[in-house]
Amino acid sequence: MDNGNGTATLAGTPVAGSGNVYPLAFTVTNTLGSALQSFMLTVNQAPAITSASSVNFPVSVFSSFTVTATGFPTPSISDSGTLPSGVTFTGNGNGTATLSGTPANVGTFNISFTASNVAGATTQNFTLTTSGPQVSISPTSINFGTVTFLSLLWKNVTITNVGTASLQIGKIAVALGPGADKDDYTLLNFCKSTLSPGKSCVVTVFFLADDLGSSSATLNVFDNAPASPQQVSLSANVVKRGH
Repeated sequence: MDNGNGTATLAGTPVAGSGNVYPLAFTVTNTLGSALQSFMLTVNQAPAITSASSVNFPVSVFSSFTVTATGFPTPSISDSGTLPSGVTFTGNGNGTATLSGTPANVGTFNISFTASNVAGATTQNFTLTTSGPQVSISPTSINFGTVTFLSLLWKNVTITNVGTASLQIGKIAVALGPGADKDDYTLLNFCKSTLSPGKSCVVTVFFLADDLGSSSATLNVFDNAPASPQQVSLSANVVKRGH
């Protein structure tokens, strides 16, 4: 607005979303001539995060989520909080960030994203939920100890689905190690092919002491949970009677 006294006023309230750089030109005139000045008007806009405040990633599956923010200048985005193993946060430097990876564990993870520029900062509370089957095996090792020759011993292994989706059990088998042959370590499988969340099943491992000396093996549980196959180490030492 020309004030009529050799001054002019540029004034107003920029509307939301108008953050940008605006090239202008001012011209002054009198009876002796005119002059032109180039002028740059910068409208800063405080950042706002526009993406959703939660997402679900299935375990053992690569997933990606884009965090988006508006504002001028283009805001940077940072994070705080603990991410699940296998998932990372990357600021892209263009008003977005990426949460991506293959989660290795089930749970609920509370994170916060902060978008900031010269006009201010804003924080969004964010929930990352990872879902799917998750296995707990107990015990994770069995030592039958010192065993008398021709004895037969057994111990149970409990498999529990501590996740949020059905566990698909493909195969449970023994892999022989040093000193073991095929009849030393055997199993009786009481697990069905599908184990619901919160449910458990039992595998009984037998050891037949028909060979003197130490031996070892591994019980492998093949399934659709992270880190399959889950493993239980097996060992024993066979001695003659009277030792």
